[in-house]
Amino acid sequence: MKITDIDIIPAHVPLAARNAEHAVRFRSIDQRTFFKIQTDNGLVGWGEYRCTPPPAQSVEGLIGYSPFDFLGRDVHLGLAGALYDVMGQYLEVPAYKLMGPKVRDRVPVAAWTRPADPETLSREIRRAADQGYRLFKMHTCQHYDVFEQNRAVEDVAPAGFKMQYDFNANRTLATVLPLVKQLEKSPVVGYIEDPLVLSDVEGWRRLRAQCGVPLVMHVPPLGGLQEVVQGMADAYIVAEYCGGFGDALVRGLAYGKANVQVIVQLTGGTLAKALALHLAAVHPRLLTRSPSTISTRRTRPGSALRSSKAVRPCPRGRASAWRWMKRSSRAWRNAAQRKFPGTWASCACQTGTCSTRPASRRSMR
Repeated sequence: MKITDIDIIPAHVPLAARNAEHAVRFRSIDQRTFFKIQTDNGLVGWGEYRCTPPPAQSVEGLIGYSPFDFLGRDVHLGLAGALYDVMGQYLEVPAYKLMGPKVRDRVPVAAWTRPADPETLSREIRRAADQGYRLFKMHTCQHYDVFEQNRAVEDVAPAGFKMQYDFNANRTLATVLPLVKQLEKSPVVGYIEDPLVLSDVEGWRRLRAQCGVPLVMHVPPLGGLQEVVQGMADAYIVAEYCGGFGDALVRGLAYGKANVQVIVQLTGGTLAKALALHLAAVHPRLLTRSPSTISTRRTRPGSALRSSKAVRPCPRGRASAWRWMKRSSRAWRNAAQRKFPGTWASCACQTGTCSTRPASRRSMR
């Protein structure tokens, strides 16, 4: 089996109706890039990611080679989805079997939103909780008081609900320590992500020693392993903004050996979620997965990966969940071409194409 062609397809997915008046707040959330791999035996693989399209030259080196030549390689995350899709189809196995031994049947997942005022955040928390989520990620920002936001969460969150506040890696120890010490008293604060400038090794270590809430590091500046040696954080994010697929796979397995927790973060639609679920299935010390799940319109009934009590089964059968792409793309192609000439769209989420409603309890096979 040889790769004969790779299409890079940009798309813009409409925002969900509830976000129609918040286009500025959700800027760039509608941006998707789909990857379509065709092979000489007629198989077609699909992948996607929330990003601008890379140049066509970036994939030309794969033409004429077997997809298996790139197994475990550090390729673009959207391209990786298409590669593993077509390899899984060829072997008639789930994609996770090409990544490593499966260590779990179901994957805990998180909801997410952009920075919001307390009233808006309160509505988002209620919606996420009603859909079964018990972990919610949000960036803090200079426009809103994080204590007011947290009080709004406390007022509506059910028992066991936890927030993961992302502090954007732009503070010093002197400024962030009082904030974290106050927040850790709240029953809804579960994790603090990137509380300090990433290069402040000693600051991270001192903060971790003095606070009682787990610290999460995204985009480790020293490559991801020296940070573990230095004891900088309690959990590390892999995948999004951290490199390609190979880095996410290797670091996740390495964290497992070090008995350190890992978070798989991928924002996008159903295809990105499917890849994240398969990747999470083989990571030994998974904490959670943090997708973009609450902003986009849904394509059609049956086009979603379903969840139950904030966990999802890994897609079963051949390849991954890429069949959702093939079904949904037919429904979206004409509409997308009318609204966005020259492009088309498929599965995505704060734009509304993926449901997050609790449903199936099926396990991975």
